[in-house]
Amino acid sequence: MKRFKEDGFLIREFFKTQQKILKGIFWEKRLFWAKFLIGFSFVVLWLRFFYLQVVKYPYYFKKAKERSVVNYVIKAPRGEIVTSDGVVVATNRAVFQLYLDPELIKNKEDEVLYKLSKILGEDFGSLKERYYLAKKTFLGRVLIKRNLNWDEVAKIMVRRYYLPGVKIEVESERFYSYGEAYFHLLGYISKITLEEYKILKEKGYSMEDYIGRMGIERAFEERLKGKNGVIEIERDAYGRLGKEINRILPVPGEDLVITVNHNLQMKAYELLKDKKGAIVALSPKDGSILAMVSSPSIDPQKFIDGFTQEEWERVNSSPEKPFLNRALQAYPPGSTYKIITAIAALKSGIVSSINNTVFCPGYFRMGSRIFRCWEAKGHGSVNFIKAIAYSCDVYFYTLASKLDVDYLAEVSKEWGLGKTTGLGWSEEKEGLIPNRAWKEKTFKEPWYQGETVVMGIGQGYLLVTPLQMARVYMAIA
Repeated sequence: MKRFKEDGFLIREFFKTQQKILKGIFWEKRLFWAKFLIGFSFVVLWLRFFYLQVVKYPYYFKKAKERSVVNYVIKAPRGEIVTSDGVVVATNRAVFQLYLDPELIKNKEDEVLYKLSKILGEDFGSLKERYYLAKKTFLGRVLIKRNLNWDEVAKIMVRRYYLPGVKIEVESERFYSYGEAYFHLLGYISKITLEEYKILKEKGYSMEDYIGRMGIERAFEERLKGKNGVIEIERDAYGRLGKEINRILPVPGEDLVITVNHNLQMKAYELLKDKKGAIVALSPKDGSILAMVSSPSIDPQKFIDGFTQEEWERVNSSPEKPFLNRALQAYPPGSTYKIITAIAALKSGIVSSINNTVFCPGYFRMGSRIFRCWEAKGHGSVNFIKAIAYSCDVYFYTLASKLDVDYLAEVSKEWGLGKTTGLGWSEEKEGLIPNRAWKEKTFKEPWYQGETVVMGIGQGYLLVTPLQMARVYMAIA
């Protein structure tokens, strides 16, 4: 019995020992595979890191450089334009501008635009159409709305975390203080187009710049525009802006003092209001422009604040042609030209004395043709002084009939007619001083003396600008 108990004890001990051995082997195998898997994972990760950091290093280095810094333009304030008596007629004002950066809202543009339409109280369809048109036309950020009010700024700022790519900038915007009165003199500015940017980017222009389109704004663009600054800001892979790396401040444009007298300009504007025409006033001391007004006109501020579609169609298709600067367009000068005919007659010796008289019966006959005087009953006997005072057509018909057209054209050009005045304005016309060679080339016909007679009173083919004729009378004065 005792023997049996001892044997049973030994068997149990044997099995316990075997279990321990089997368990040890089992855990050793699990530990081995666990170590193997961990080691294998480290090898895979190392290979992946090697691939990304060594094999793909040039690619990701290039991408990192491209995406790590974003440049924002700081617009240079445009130079002010001031009259000779110290009145600022073109200046700048600080405004809030709302921009949307397409690079930061890829695949979310419609969502962001919809939210903005609700905040701004604008039609979503119209806002969306305007955005995509601007995005197609211009590069970089898209200007969504200019001149935001304080309420709009506050609404956007409290929701800025839900509006990626949206940025409000405080910028300098052009402001024209006297509207229509200075439109043709100052001109206006508007945003640079994509085609213009391709040409002008080497001169420091950005796609957010405005450029002079007419008048002084265009003629003195280089001096007025200034030089833009830039802010360099880090941007992470998610498009989030980080710290500022560098800032180059803008250089303001040059202020211009023009020769125009403000009171005289406003008086000329009032005289032409609701009429069609032009007024030019020059200083007899040095020929400087004291006033230049053309009517009808346009408020240049509309090119900054924006036209409605209806307003733009009305202005652009108006038969009154408000864009036209009539002071610089060429027209038959009429009786204002008679002084040139008189000068040519005096210079050539046709009129030997200002007391020489011509009888005016109300008409002048040359062969079978009759040329009428504006005074149908005639002026009677008139000398040089009276002919100028009464603007007697017959007197100047008589002088012109004795002049050679080529000589009359030569004297006209000596007095600055038939060429631009040197203002540098693209809209200024040269005019036309006809002669024999011009008619032969243009019409393949000879010149007739009757055409010289008509030219003597500023009619026929003759074309000059109001500014040119003002310069003639300024020189005489």
